[in-house]
Amino acid sequence: MKRVVFILLALAGAITVCAQSSTADKNIAVVKKFIEVQNQTDWMDHTGFLFSPEGYEMHKKVHAGFREVFPDYHFELLMISAKGDSVLAFGLVTGTHSKTWDLYPAIPATNKKISWLETLVLIMKEGKATGGVILNDRLDIMYQLGYGCKPEPLKP
Repeated sequence: MKRVVFILLALAGAITVCAQSSTADKNIAVVKKFIEVQNQTDWMDHTGFLFSPEGYEMHKKVHAGFREVFPDYHFELLMISAKGDSVLAFGLVTGTHSKTWDLYPAIPATNKKISWLETLVLIMKEGKATGGVILNDRLDIMYQLGYGCKPEPLKP
Protein backbone atom coordinates (compact mmCIF):
# COMPACT_ATOMS: atom_id res chain seq x y z
CA MET A 1 0.00 0.00 0.00
CA LYS A 2 2.81 2.43 0.89
CA ARG A 3 4.42 1.68 -2.46
CA VAL A 4 1.19 2.50 -4.32
CA VAL A 5 0.77 5.78 -2.41
CA PHE A 6 4.41 6.69 -3.13
CA ILE A 7 3.96 5.94 -6.85
CA LEU A 8 0.76 8.01 -6.97
CA LEU A 9 2.48 10.94 -5.22
CA ALA A 10 5.43 10.70 -7.60
CA LEU A 11 3.07 10.70 -10.60
CA ALA A 12 1.16 13.68 -9.22
CA GLY A 13 4.44 15.57 -8.78
CA ALA A 14 5.53 14.69 -12.32
CA ILE A 15 2.20 15.86 -13.74
CA THR A 16 2.51 19.16 -11.82
CA VAL A 17 6.06 19.70 -13.10
CA CYS A 18 4.93 18.96 -16.68
CA ALA A 19 2.02 21.37 -16.35
CA GLN A 20 4.30 24.11 -14.98
CA SER A 21 6.83 23.44 -17.70
CA SER A 22 4.14 23.57 -20.34
CA THR A 23 2.81 26.89 -18.95
CA ALA A 24 6.32 28.33 -18.81
CA ASP A 25 7.08 27.17 -22.37
CA LYS A 26 3.84 28.70 -23.67
CA ASN A 27 4.56 31.97 -21.85
CA ILE A 28 8.08 32.08 -23.29
CA ALA A 29 6.69 31.56 -26.80
CA VAL A 30 4.16 34.40 -26.32
CA VAL A 31 6.79 36.83 -25.00
CA LYS A 32 9.24 35.92 -27.80
CA LYS A 33 6.50 36.62 -30.36
CA PHE A 34 5.71 39.92 -28.63
CA ILE A 35 9.37 41.02 -28.79
CA GLU A 36 9.58 40.02 -32.45
CA VAL A 37 6.44 42.00 -33.33
CA GLN A 38 7.37 45.00 -31.16
CA ASN A 39 10.60 45.40 -33.17
CA GLN A 40 8.57 45.98 -36.35
CA THR A 41 7.68 49.49 -37.52
CA ASP A 42 3.94 48.68 -37.47
CA TRP A 43 4.17 47.21 -33.94
CA MET A 44 1.09 49.02 -32.62
CA ASP A 45 -1.26 47.06 -34.87
CA HIS A 46 0.09 43.69 -33.73
CA THR A 47 1.06 43.70 -30.04
CA GLY A 48 -2.41 43.66 -28.45
CA PHE A 49 -2.36 39.87 -28.07
CA LEU A 50 -0.12 40.12 -24.98
CA PHE A 51 -2.29 42.46 -22.90
CA SER A 52 -5.74 42.96 -21.47
CA PRO A 53 -7.50 45.91 -23.19
CA GLU A 54 -6.51 48.25 -20.32
CA GLY A 55 -2.92 47.03 -20.28
CA TYR A 56 -2.69 47.38 -24.05
CA GLU A 57 -3.82 51.02 -23.93
CA MET A 58 -1.13 51.80 -21.33
CA HIS A 59 1.52 49.92 -23.34
CA LYS A 60 0.58 51.80 -26.52
CA LYS A 61 0.83 55.16 -24.76
CA VAL A 62 4.22 54.49 -23.16
CA HIS A 63 5.83 52.64 -26.06
CA ALA A 64 4.47 54.99 -28.74
CA GLY A 65 6.13 57.93 -26.99
CA PHE A 66 9.35 55.98 -26.74
CA ARG A 67 9.20 54.97 -30.41
CA GLU A 68 8.80 58.64 -31.39
CA VAL A 69 12.09 59.42 -29.64
CA PHE A 70 13.84 56.22 -30.82
CA PRO A 71 12.08 55.31 -34.11
CA ASP A 72 14.56 52.54 -34.95
CA TYR A 73 14.12 50.91 -31.51
CA HIS A 74 15.23 47.28 -31.50
CA PHE A 75 15.24 44.78 -28.63
CA GLU A 76 17.70 41.93 -29.19
CA LEU A 77 16.71 39.07 -26.91
CA LEU A 78 19.79 37.71 -25.12
CA MET A 79 18.12 35.49 -22.54
CA ILE A 80 14.64 34.40 -21.58
CA SER A 81 13.45 32.28 -18.71
CA ALA A 82 10.14 31.38 -17.15
CA LYS A 83 8.77 29.60 -14.15
CA GLY A 84 5.06 29.10 -13.97
CA ASP A 85 3.37 32.42 -14.70
CA SER A 86 6.54 34.55 -14.45
CA VAL A 87 8.68 35.41 -17.48
CA LEU A 88 12.00 37.25 -17.46
CA ALA A 89 13.45 38.52 -20.75
CA PHE A 90 16.86 40.19 -20.87
CA GLY A 91 18.14 41.99 -23.93
CA LEU A 92 20.12 44.71 -25.62
CA VAL A 93 18.12 47.69 -26.87
CA THR A 94 19.46 49.94 -29.62
CA GLY A 95 18.00 53.10 -31.06
CA THR A 96 18.76 56.53 -32.50
CA HIS A 97 17.71 59.50 -30.36
CA SER A 98 16.01 61.52 -33.10
CA LYS A 99 13.41 63.62 -31.25
CA THR A 100 13.21 65.54 -27.96
CA TRP A 101 12.78 63.14 -25.05
CA ASP A 102 10.39 64.64 -22.52
CA LEU A 103 12.23 63.67 -19.37
CA TYR A 104 13.12 66.07 -16.63
CA PRO A 105 14.91 67.95 -18.04
CA ALA A 106 13.79 67.43 -21.63
CA ILE A 107 16.63 66.19 -23.83
CA PRO A 108 16.71 67.63 -27.36
CA ALA A 109 17.39 65.19 -30.19
CA THR A 110 21.07 64.24 -30.39
CA ASN A 111 20.82 61.85 -33.38
CA LYS A 112 23.13 59.52 -31.45
CA LYS A 113 22.79 55.77 -31.88
CA ILE A 114 22.87 54.35 -28.36
CA SER A 115 22.37 50.98 -26.68
CA TRP A 116 21.42 49.78 -23.22
CA LEU A 117 20.53 46.61 -21.38
CA GLU A 118 16.89 46.08 -20.51
CA THR A 119 15.06 43.50 -18.44
CA LEU A 120 11.39 42.73 -18.90
CA VAL A 121 9.62 40.89 -16.09
CA LEU A 122 6.05 39.83 -16.80
CA ILE A 123 3.40 38.02 -14.80
CA MET A 124 1.25 36.00 -17.19
CA LYS A 125 -2.26 34.64 -16.83
CA GLU A 126 -3.76 32.54 -19.63
CA GLY A 127 -1.27 33.92 -22.18
CA LYS A 128 -1.76 37.59 -21.27
CA ALA A 129 0.47 39.91 -19.25
CA THR A 130 -1.38 40.88 -16.08
CA GLY A 131 1.51 42.75 -14.48
CA GLY A 132 5.17 43.42 -14.82
CA VAL A 133 8.03 45.87 -14.93
CA ILE A 134 10.71 47.04 -17.37
CA LEU A 135 14.13 47.78 -15.91
CA ASN A 136 16.95 49.60 -17.67
CA ASP A 137 20.06 51.60 -16.87
CA ARG A 138 18.71 55.13 -17.30
CA LEU A 139 21.97 56.65 -16.02
CA ASP A 140 23.94 54.98 -18.82
CA ILE A 141 21.34 56.10 -21.37
CA MET A 142 21.65 59.70 -20.15
CA TYR A 143 25.46 59.49 -20.29
CA GLN A 144 25.40 58.22 -23.88
CA LEU A 145 23.17 61.16 -24.82
CA GLY A 146 25.67 63.61 -23.31
CA TYR A 147 23.88 64.26 -20.01
CA GLY A 148 25.17 63.28 -16.61
CA CYS A 149 28.38 61.56 -15.66
CA LYS A 150 29.77 58.22 -16.69
CA PRO A 151 28.49 55.50 -14.38
CA GLU A 152 31.32 53.89 -12.45
CA PRO A 153 31.18 50.41 -10.94
CA LEU A 154 30.93 50.23 -7.18
CA LYS A 155 34.19 49.40 -5.46
CA PRO A 156 34.17 46.90 -2.59
